[in-house]
Amino acid sequence: MSAQEQYGKLLVKSFVADASGNEISNILVGSNSGSSRHVVEVENWSTVPYDVEVEVILPQGQRRLSFDGSTDNWRAEIDSLAGGENDQGEKGIEANGGSTGKERVHCSAVKWKKAGHHRWTLATQHLPLSLVVSVD
Repeated sequence: MSAQEQYGKLLVKSFVADASGNEISNILVGSNSGSSRHVVEVENWSTVPYDVEVEVILPQGQRRLSFDGSTDNWRAEIDSLAGGENDQGEKGIEANGGSTGKERVHCSAVKWKKAGHHRWTLATQHLPLSLVVSVD
């Protein structure tokens, strides 16, 4: 299960993957950051290279999940993404304690600029990009 949205000429996709890179929709209690990770994948549909940053948060804090066992946020930074290419940032994600249920992962901010330039464009629509993960 994944969530995706187009921002300008960039397609941003958010999903959770297992150690083999396969998309998964649930994280098992007792799993560690080596077995599951949150992935932000960006595809550039233009002919111009872009720098892209995506802010990711757990809106309920570390109630059921955490990134790398210690935080409720992280930033995917992709530099000089060539036209027609895709790349991804990732962070370990794990279940906290014994509580099960559904948990949201939000891409709360997306910004981009032409590689080497200084002026960022900040997405103002279709945010947060929300992904629901089952903690079992």
